[in-house]
Formats: sequence, structure tokens, C-alpha cells
Amino acid sequence: MKFKLILKRVLFLTLIISGCNQKMEGTFSIPTYTKSTSLIPIDSFKISTENKFNFYSISLSYLKSFESEYISVFNANTQSIFLYKNKASNAIKEIPLELDGPHGLGELGFDSSHFLFSKDSIYIYNLQIGILFLINEKGEVLNRQRLTDYSDPINLPVPYPSNVRPIQSDFKKLYFPCGINSYSDDFENHPSVLSIDLNSGEIKYPITYSKIYDNAFYGLSFKYDTGIAFNRTDNSVTVSYPVDNFIYKYYTKNANKEKKYAGSEHFNNIEAYDADPSKFEKIDFSNENDKLKNHALSNSDFAGILYDQFRNFYYRIAYIRPTVEDVKSGKTIPELSIIILDKDLNKVGEDIFSSKIYDNSLIFVSATGLNIARRDLYETDENFIVFDTFIPKETGG
Repeated sequence: MKFKLILKRVLFLTLIISGCNQKMEGTFSIPTYTKSTSLIPIDSFKISTENKFNFYSISLSYLKSFESEYISVFNANTQSIFLYKNKASNAIKEIPLELDGPHGLGELGFDSSHFLFSKDSIYIYNLQIGILFLINEKGEVLNRQRLTDYSDPINLPVPYPSNVRPIQSDFKKLYFPCGINSYSDDFENHPSVLSIDLNSGEIKYPITYSKIYDNAFYGLSFKYDTGIAFNRTDNSVTVSYPVDNFIYKYYTKNANKEKKYAGSEHFNNIEAYDADPSKFEKIDFSNENDKLKNHALSNSDFAGILYDQFRNFYYRIAYIRPTVEDVKSGKTIPELSIIILDKDLNKVGEDIFSSKIYDNSLIFVSATGLNIARRDLYETDENFIVFDTFIPKETGG
């Protein structure tokens, strides 16, 4: 199965899906930007690892339910989910997940993700086999549905959520950011978001890739991993692509679309691996792998986008990557930059966070603020994961 997961991300595929093409027309200029807002630290809290899971291989989900807040942590090492309540450091419950049998989910693996729908309803997407499971707080499987079929040579894009690209929901549907199974020759007609109706089970592909991907070849497949943010107030999905300075907002009720500039002050246009968009047809991935890796890890990009429903801000996550010389010497961890966008997707601020202090992937929004894990503190005490909490605050610009 691991071979299939690798294979699906490098093989050639031509796929045109009728009805899902969402083209954006018009010419856009880069707006004038004056910083008026910064992320200000207000608090910190910690959760115990229970001496059972690893900081670097967890899927985290957050839920605010009435007067309580819940954090759930899934870890593939233990094949279980830990549930925390109201920021208490110790878990209130460990939910074991079975491998086989009537309640078996299979081997989930480190790339699998979950979504805390309610305290007693958790969706788990097993990326290894392409199946979405619904379980209760006992770990019993209530429902399962295949989202993608790796054996199908004309396979649709695979959902590829993570902590910076989390599964989203309006509580009627789940929305999944997608990666690519393989490189396409028509990305503007290639689905980048998958939705599933929680009542009917109907799967749709409502959004396609930015046309920027039809203009050049960007190299390793993670440069094609979509990030999405769902806003329940206006029923919209905002989409961020790793190599596009613009973001795209789609309204689910009336199909209206918006395009906004949301670039970083730390880099401009992202350098393509090759100006020929069909380079993937000619490249020898096995012999050119080092060159592809060095290019990908030394060219800054966007990792995802989060919506703060409690304060009505968006946070676009950018990775400020090291130089190619640093990458060749083994220094591959990027600095974390967070672009702050107001409710209308206007850029109002950007703050950078040191990779020596903060983790660039363990990030989530809660009622208190934007929470970023402390890499440095975990390295000194692996019994706890500490989060610093930030809120956007006007600085007077």
C-alpha cells in the first residue's frame, strides 16, 4: 500500500471533470499593503502526551460545544485517539481504534487525519486505503465510505488533509483539501476540493485548481497540496494553493467567486521547477529526485489557510524556506510566517515565528485564539506539548 501511495503521486494522469471548472476572469494588481494588525501572545497551555504519542506525527482537531471545548489527538503509533476537555493537560478519554474486524479501520498511518464532529462522533480518513470512517467515543464504526480508489487508473484526486490543511465542515457536508494522484495536463479542469454530503453520502468536486499550474511545472507533489478554510457565516470555501500568491473564495449557496491577493512580504513569485508545464511527461523522477527535492525545499510556498470564526480573521500559513545551500547541508526546516487577512480577505498583517521555537505544522484555532505548538519546549520535555495562544490585534498601522 505504501508503494501505491508513492505511485499515485508521480504517475501521469489526464482528467477532465465537466461541471467543476471554476474559472476566474479579469486582471488583478497587487494592492497597497500597510500593516495594521499583529498576532499578540495572550496565553499558553499544555496537553500531556500520556507517554504514548509523538509530537511530530499527530492529527489534531478542535471542537467548541456549548460551554465546553475539546481537543482530540490521533496518533498512528498507538492507533488511538486522546480526548482533552477545557484545556486540561490530561486526557479525559483514550479511544482505541481496531485494526480488523467489524470495527476495524485498518492500519491508519501517519498521513491519516480526523475531524471531531461531536464528542461522540469522530470522522477518520484512512489515507492508506481511501476510506472515511465515522466512529463513536467507544471506537465503534458507525459508517464507512470510500472516497477514492487507488486501483482505478483514472482515479479522482485524493483528499489530503493535515493540521495546516484540516478537514472542514458546515455540519451538513465535509470538505477535504485535495492533493494530486499524479500530474495533469489540464489543472484548470482538475478537482482540488472534495465534498461529501453527510446524509446522502454524495461526493462532489466543487472547485478546480488555479490556472497557475497550467503555466509551469512546480516539481514535487506537495507544491500542489490544496489548503481550504470554511466560513459558516457566509457559507464560503476559501482556497489556498502552495505556489499562488492569490487566494480564491467560493460561495456554496450561489456559486459566486472572488479572487484576492494574499502574498507574503518575504517572497514574491514562487520559482517553478521548469517553465514547461508538461515537463512531468519527460522527467525521470528516480534520477532527478535530489534536484527536485532541493528545489522544493529551498523555494518558499504556502502551506494552508485557517479561518478564525471567533474573531472573523483568516490566517494564511507561509513557509519561508532556507537557501538551496542550506538544504544540501541538511538544514531543511522552514521558518513559519502567518499572513493575517480580515473578513474581506484584505491583508492586514504578517508575522514570522522562529522554527527554533515554534512548530510550523501543529497549529489550530480555538475560542481563545490561534494556537501554535512550542517545538523548543517539547524537545526539553516530551511529556507535554505546550501551545502559545495568539490573537490578532490592531497595532495602529
